[in-house]
Formats: sequence, structure tokens, C-alpha cells
Amino acid sequence: MGAEDLRINVDGMTYVIKASVNDSNYGEIVDSKSIYRVNRDSSLELTAKANAGYSFIGWYNVDTNEELSNELDYTFKPTDYDHDYKTGVNFVMNVRAKFGSIKTDKYERLGNKVWFGYYPQTCLNPNLQDGNNAALIEELKEMAGDLPTLDTPANYEATKDSTKWSNYSSYYIYPAGSWLKVETVIHPDYSTSNKYTYLNAPHMWYIDIDYDKDGRYDYRGVLIYSYRTDEIGENQSATSSSKTHQDDNYFGSSTYYRTYWFKYEMIEWDIIESGDNTYKLVANLALDSQNFSLGSNNYASSYVRDFLINDFYNTAFSTLEKSIMNTMAVGSNNDYVTLLTSEEVENYYQNVSDRWLKATDYAQSQNCYVNTSAYSTTTLYNCYWMTRSASETNNIYYVNQSGTITSGKTNMTYYGIRPVISIK
Repeated sequence: MGAEDLRINVDGMTYVIKASVNDSNYGEIVDSKSIYRVNRDSSLELTAKANAGYSFIGWYNVDTNEELSNELDYTFKPTDYDHDYKTGVNFVMNVRAKFGSIKTDKYERLGNKVWFGYYPQTCLNPNLQDGNNAALIEELKEMAGDLPTLDTPANYEATKDSTKWSNYSSYYIYPAGSWLKVETVIHPDYSTSNKYTYLNAPHMWYIDIDYDKDGRYDYRGVLIYSYRTDEIGENQSATSSSKTHQDDNYFGSSTYYRTYWFKYEMIEWDIIESGDNTYKLVANLALDSQNFSLGSNNYASSYVRDFLINDFYNTAFSTLEKSIMNTMAVGSNNDYVTLLTSEEVENYYQNVSDRWLKATDYAQSQNCYVNTSAYSTTTLYNCYWMTRSASETNNIYYVNQSGTITSGKTNMTYYGIRPVISIK
């Protein structure tokens, strides 16, 4: 259908179909039956047709933005709509066909921004204050069931299989694979000291909740029993706030069993390359925080690559969304998710201020470094973020809070994760 309205005659009465599309580059409306003289009980049909590389999302009422149908063929009767006494004609409809620029109804694009996939981001109970979310959090707790019992090795072993919660099994402190319990011991002279016990159990747990039962997760709960250390392998208490950034980010205190809730939200991406209906995207925020590896700076065999192509990929994207993602050549591998190289950072972000990045609440809960110094107001709340490039002496390159590309150890857990993907 062209830009002009389609007028039809029904038993001597004139009806007008006002139909449009959200973007003529994405698709068009086809008057599939071309009926111009009908009776009052006739059914009319409009058909949406997407252009190559695009997909149909739905029919919407222009005046109310109400979704009328998500079928390509929209069927209606003239008598379903009211007579306009001012003009003497009946406006049959004023509808708009909405198309997306990739094959998913979860996709949004505005200018150089794309919203695609979901990941936990905003915290519902910062500083453990439920606030306006108190009722919702109580529902989530009920849906999540009992927390894992971590106070003693025996209780952990007895309850670990009955909880619905999963552990961050790859999060280590010293010794690897354990976490630390700290108890205060009172001596006969009334002095005190800490008793440290290494337990063979992870110190952070999570659970994903499909709150509205639509097949996609809506909320993630995170249980922090003890701090995640900045450096893996360091012989240091995980409860020491001097060796973590979780407390600086307001995720942590002197009490155990700190449970936070995060909302799954659409991921915002920046388009950094485009062509032939293909877009290369980089996340607009640091979405997580991870170490690169436990020593090697070879990205192909790194822990962070395994995290991206498995954990992140399967958490963030639905089956439909995966179907329109492209693999990217990353060394000798072809991956759906990767990180920028240090050379790409310099190429895409030539000004250091363009490299400044903020981290989501969830990334901060995972120990992402965020600059909270009041003396650095221009870079306040900027974070570290990781590249996949190796530097000297088994280190890697990362971008610091000032936007400078810096060399750092592979086993530090405070690097923000800024994924890169490609979509059709």
C-alpha cells in the first residue's frame, strides 16, 4: 500500500483505511484482497511484508499504541469501527505495521544503539534495603526456596543437593576451589583472634527466576557468603575488605548470607561496524566481572573465553536470538561472543575519554573495579574493562578508569566484561 489512504465503499458509506509502517526500509503493507466495494459483513485483510534482512513484529493502533495482532495478515470488518460525524466518513482503522531490523521480536534499534538479549543488571535491594521492592523480593524468596547451608562442612554436604541455588563453581579463593569461614575466638585473657577454616564449597551462589512464566528469566538472586578476592591464589582471607572491591561497590558487610536481587534487562549495544545487513556490536556497559585465566595470557585457552562462549552466551540470548547471530573469527576459532583487542580499542575509541565505561550493578556485585574516589570526579564511577590481548610477561591489556590501556595480571577478578557480538 502506498502513502495514500485506501478508501472503500460499504453499502453506500465511505470507509477509510489509514495504514503505515514504522520504517519503509524495513517492510511494506500489502492490500492483499484489493476489495473496494463490500457489504457490511465483509472481512477485509491487510498483509505485512518484511524486506530482506528484516522481520515483522506486529500491528499497532497508532492512537493508543495498543498491539492489535502479531499475525502477518490482519483481518477486520468495517463495522468494527465508528463513524466520524465531522467528516461524514467512517475511519475503518488507523494502524501501523511495526518491523524489526533483525529476526527477533526482542530487538530494538535507535540510531547507533541496539537493544538485544537480556542479562541481570539493576539491583532491586542495594545496601540490602528492599524499599519499594519489598513485596516483590518476598515473592522471589519464596520462589527461590531455601538458601544453601554453608555454616559447616557437614551442613553444606547434607543440603547442597536439595537447594535450588547454583554455585559460582569457578570462583576461587586460596586454596583454589575453597572458601573461607572466619570465627572469632575469645581467649582466657579476654583477647580475641580470628579462626580461619577452609571449606570445600563455593562462597557465592545464584538462582534465576522466571517470574512471569514466559520462558525467559526475569530476576537473578545472588548470595554472597564471603568476599570474592581481587587476586586468585592470594593467601588472604576472603572476608578482608582490603582485598576486594565488592564492599566498595556496596555489596558486602561484616555479616554473612548477604542476598541481593537483580533484574534481567535488555542489553544495550553500540554499533561499531555495519555492512550487508550485518552489525558488529559492543556492550554499552560492563555486564560482568571476571578474571582472564589463572596464569596464561593465551585467549584461546582462557577461562574468560569459556565464560563468554558458554555461560554468557546461553544466559543472555534466547534460541531465536541465537539464530540471527554470526560467528566471528577469533584467532583460529569462530566464536559468537568475544572481547575487543587492545588494537581495536585504539581504533574504535581514539580519544581516551571515549573509552570510559560504567558497570552494571550486577557487574559490581561480582567484584568489578569502579572508581569511587571523590578526588577523581571526571572519572568517577568509571570501571576497568578487559581486552583479549596479551601483553608482556604473561599479562593482559585492560582499559583502566581513565581510559588508558594498561597491562595487568591474568588472575585478577576485577576486570569488567564488555562483550562483542555480531548479528544479521
